[in-house]
Amino acid sequence: MLLRAYRITDRFGILLLKMAEFIYEWLIGSGSSLVIILKRILGGILALVMVILGVIWKLLRAILGVILGILGFVVSALLGLFGVVTRTGTKATGAMADRASQGATGAMARRAARAEVDVIVTEDPLKVQNRRLSVLVMAFGAIAIAAILYATDQSRNSSPVTTFTGSGADAFVIDATQVPTQSGLAAIATPIPTATTVPEVLQVGGTIAFTVRERGQTDIWAVEVGSRQPIRIISSSTDDRDPKWNLQGDRLAFASRRDGNWELYFFDISAPGADPTANIQRLTYDLAFQAAPSWSDDGQWVVSENYQENNLDIVARRIDGSQVVRLTTDAAPDFSPVWSPNGRQVAFVSWRDGNQDIYLVDLNSQAVTNLTQTPEIEEDYPAFSPDGRLIAYSSQQGGQEQVSVIRIDQPGTGQVVSIGRMPTWSPDGLGLAYIADAIDNSRSFIYVMPYQTGGAPLIISEVPFGADHPTWVDRSLPPALVSAGGVDLAVTTPLYTEQIQDRATGLIGLQSITNTQAQNAFLSDSVNDSFDAMRQRLVEESGWDFLAQMDDLFWNINRLGEPGVPDRNWHKTGRAFSLDRNALLGFPPEIEVVREEVGPLDETYWRVYIRVDEDLQSGQLGEPLRRLPWDFLTRNQDIEAYNQGGRVRASVPTGYYVDFTQLAADYGWERMPAGETWRANADTRFFWMFFKPEGMSWVDAMLEIYTPGEMGGFLPTPTASAN
Repeated sequence: MLLRAYRITDRFGILLLKMAEFIYEWLIGSGSSLVIILKRILGGILALVMVILGVIWKLLRAILGVILGILGFVVSALLGLFGVVTRTGTKATGAMADRASQGATGAMARRAARAEVDVIVTEDPLKVQNRRLSVLVMAFGAIAIAAILYATDQSRNSSPVTTFTGSGADAFVIDATQVPTQSGLAAIATPIPTATTVPEVLQVGGTIAFTVRERGQTDIWAVEVGSRQPIRIISSSTDDRDPKWNLQGDRLAFASRRDGNWELYFFDISAPGADPTANIQRLTYDLAFQAAPSWSDDGQWVVSENYQENNLDIVARRIDGSQVVRLTTDAAPDFSPVWSPNGRQVAFVSWRDGNQDIYLVDLNSQAVTNLTQTPEIEEDYPAFSPDGRLIAYSSQQGGQEQVSVIRIDQPGTGQVVSIGRMPTWSPDGLGLAYIADAIDNSRSFIYVMPYQTGGAPLIISEVPFGADHPTWVDRSLPPALVSAGGVDLAVTTPLYTEQIQDRATGLIGLQSITNTQAQNAFLSDSVNDSFDAMRQRLVEESGWDFLAQMDDLFWNINRLGEPGVPDRNWHKTGRAFSLDRNALLGFPPEIEVVREEVGPLDETYWRVYIRVDEDLQSGQLGEPLRRLPWDFLTRNQDIEAYNQGGRVRASVPTGYYVDFTQLAADYGWERMPAGETWRANADTRFFWMFFKPEGMSWVDAMLEIYTPGEMGGFLPTPTASAN
């Protein structure tokens, strides 16, 4: 009996699987219409449901088997009892037949007995029970299929969508009116916006102005705190730089060459109109160099750098031009001044103790104090806190730009607070804004660090790479200027356009560089136009053609370099040039070289300054040096200088210079880092070499002008790949 119950449950499981197969085959078929695709999805889901039901059914089979077994036992007992009665009746009937038909033959009796047995077998109740159970299972399956189809009917699946109407507390009253939907998609209520908490350090708001260099000149930009959208607010065909807000927040002072030489100007943002050029006033009328302005507390004076008598000093002047006071007279350069909020102190940077430190001059006593006193660290760009007790500044150490803070009543080493440059305080003194570049040098960011309360720096805005000189004021920009999107870039044409000639070989050719004394005076056709434009710009900036004499331009592919110089030299690509190394000699030298350590690995680079023509050293071209150049000639004076490859000059050279490294970068030419052995091997200093890779490797640049066959052993050796 238990075996029969098990067979029944097994048949039910097979039936479920057959039903799943039938539904799957019915719903999934060929075609690409939306209805068929929905049927396929529904069929797959139903098939999965049926499989799950099959698994659940197998778990319940044991319980069901026991129940059916018990029922089978009861039925068997009843059938057994019925069988006894049947057999007793049969015997009685047989006796009566013998008595009534004694003359009947044996054959007739046997046929009657078989008939009786056939009746008993045909009416076996177990078979009847099996048929009834099969009918019940089929009926249950049909009901299940009908229920599933009814539940998944899309025509009856739409229901009223409840919406929240009203405002305030009334917004939570439910309206049961049905809302029509589009394309069968359920309607989703728009979330109610909630106010975002502004960090405390940014609640002061205001505007941060800064500078950006583009197309060979510098403009002044600004971004309102919270907007993240910087706009250009001052632009001319030459440089506008060194912006500084006054404490009243209505004037922005800056330095510019818009009238030929370096002068001081200010932009009055309170004046009407959207055109800043109509609101710019000139403060100084002097042929000598003047830059880096900073306002007094009352907004009536401006302190700045001023080059007089072959020296860079700090000068204060009334904005109406009625009075000028020279604040420093030391023989060393004094620069980057900033006026304290109390109006009685001025901080500045100087080389007067042999290294670049931050100093403080008291306007009452004329006393000068060295605040930082750090021979191994170069400091610059001081900025007073609004209460006048702290000074934030930039420091350069280990090839990394850092932001530091020092108390003015505690001279010594300041506290490094972040990585970045040129800090400026928030108007309430809670935070410090500064600029830091992305790791890949693709862009820069303005950060604000919660200095007083602590916490992680916040990004105010993404700005173009190389942005500098941020200054913060608690005032918004004129609405007309903001709505206009700022001012347009004054330089409307590109600095150059490379015109590459088509060649039948598909390779790029070489172009001759004229009017220069150098062997193989050729450059790749990919870069010669930028070189020519840069050379012409240098003539305009310095007053003479320095690049008429060069050491190297193009190298033949088979040329060997000096000892220690790699054979894979960029001169072989036609994308490099080398300055005249002997320009370091002379009195005064035609060039000065400043050593710079860049990056976490302290790679040595050189910044090259070209001296303005001697007949134009009155201030109309170039600007004074602020840094001590490197002196290679001192390498033979003592052991320390020998081991270091030289030392810095004892004093900053006088006169006006052009930053050739910056000018070359404007046209896409990069400086070559010094080799690892530059201290011992003069041929690997590379201060003279500039190249233009434009993102290419040396091999790719070579394949512009050579075929792979001509490259020979310079191409990488192919390696067998595993199959």
